[in-house]
Amino acid sequence: MGWRMNAMKRGGFSSKTATEIPVEVVSISALRRISDSSVVLLGATPIALQALYQLDLFTATALPQRTLKALCFSRKTCISQLIISKPKLLSLPRTRGTLKGFAHAIDNAPHNIHFSAPTSTLPPLTLYIHGGLVANRTIGLVLETQFWTSCRYEYCKVTYAGLIGHGRAYRELLNANWGIVDVDDAIFCEDYLVKEGLVDGTRIRITGGSAGGVHGSCSTCIISFRLPRGFFIFGVANLKTFAEVRHKHEMRFPNSLFWPPSATEEQ
Repeated sequence: MGWRMNAMKRGGFSSKTATEIPVEVVSISALRRISDSSVVLLGATPIALQALYQLDLFTATALPQRTLKALCFSRKTCISQLIISKPKLLSLPRTRGTLKGFAHAIDNAPHNIHFSAPTSTLPPLTLYIHGGLVANRTIGLVLETQFWTSCRYEYCKVTYAGLIGHGRAYRELLNANWGIVDVDDAIFCEDYLVKEGLVDGTRIRITGGSAGGVHGSCSTCIISFRLPRGFFIFGVANLKTFAEVRHKHEMRFPNSLFWPPSATEEQ
């Protein structure tokens, strides 16, 4: 698994060329140029927490393992590599509803060499639904994920239709479809993991906060026979209040999620 950063060659932007530099950092939240040949970045890897790195751009292609240097880690927590579950990216064809294309997820299988499940049993599944609606989930190391996988849970983060990171068209799939297409995407992930024999279909729970709470509430109410168990934190419970009272930054943002573009202010 790797992440590739496009870096301009020495000629600068006027050269209209770019060099792909393979690095092990898979989740980057900030990047800053510090010289003509170096940048610093905040990022995480699948086996290391977020850290501040320095990357030499012009020797990276020749020495890819030596040009990325960790300057400072965000936490001093040290986790044994023997219990870390590495993420797997899933792209699952949509087989129900009106949307076509693929639903996406980040799946972490249970992993802890110090414990083993009873023979002939499958692990329980936790479906995590992110909040923020159009936020994104990282495939870098996350302690919450590792807690559950080290306890022998399958932990799947559903990156449902509407999130950033898959292009504008994918982001706009949630417009006027909040609580519909995102719920379907969670079902696709559940179906896949159960049919592949990776999880116990009778031991599934769904969890999330804020917008993830809305999603979870819809799932447990509308399709309770599929997802009967849920645990939600500060979920949005009253959509009317949410639409009427919101801060300036999201003044009109929810409108596109509730109604089609043709809807009037009165509607």
